[in-house]
Amino acid sequence: MKTGMVILNYNDGRLVAKLLDEVKDYDVIDLIVVVDNASLDDSVSYLKKYESNKVVILSSKENKVMLMAIILV
Repeated sequence: MKTGMVILNYNDGRLVAKLLDEVKDYDVIDLIVVVDNASLDDSVSYLKKYESNKVVILSSKENKVMLMAIILV
């Protein structure tokens, strides 16, 4: 069975990065999707360094991502 994790972000890239540092190497998680909700800070560029086969960073130009994240789940 595959297990995924969705993390929502809005102007809190450093905290999300700490969470990614904690969970990205868990064997039980196959995919982590970070969904940025039109952050006004540098969150997206900061989190891009975590992109890999296991970690995907998505960004929205509008602050409507909560609905998108719910649809992903």
